[in-house]
Amino acid sequence: MAKLQKLLAATLAKVIDETLENMAFISTEEVDTEQAPLELENMRAVCLLITAPVVMEIRLGMAEELLHQIVETMYTIDADDITQEQIADVLAETLNTLAGCLMTELLPADQAFSLSLPEAVTDDLSTADDNTIFATQYMADDLPISVKISAAATEELEKILKI
Repeated sequence: MAKLQKLLAATLAKVIDETLENMAFISTEEVDTEQAPLELENMRAVCLLITAPVVMEIRLGMAEELLHQIVETMYTIDADDITQEQIADVLAETLNTLAGCLMTELLPADQAFSLSLPEAVTDDLSTADDNTIFATQYMADDLPISVKISAAATEELEKILKI
């Protein structure tokens, strides 16, 4: 599992930085979870399932203020004109793009994958459960981002990734 976590850490760091840079010209840096605890009251979260070739869940939490910045940049609108629907759409699209890029980077070129639609979540992002295989935090413009990946069949995933 250590090899899987190391691979996820490196790949996710690259993918999240590229995704936010391409979407909104924002760079990210990974931070130690003890040094930068999540401010959960100012976070919005979304999750999606990867349904093939293995079942995994990815949860993405982003600071509300960061989402406002991204909406402003993407839609070139004033902060006062941003709607909650636009924020929810950007969060969902960020996770969808992130998950697609992550799977493209991880899997062999000839391996297909399937994603479900992103869904808003309200539970605690900071807690890990028995199926959590990787969790990390990033900062973008001094605002927190949290990513948690869960999977029950890690052996199957390691086999597909040949690690």
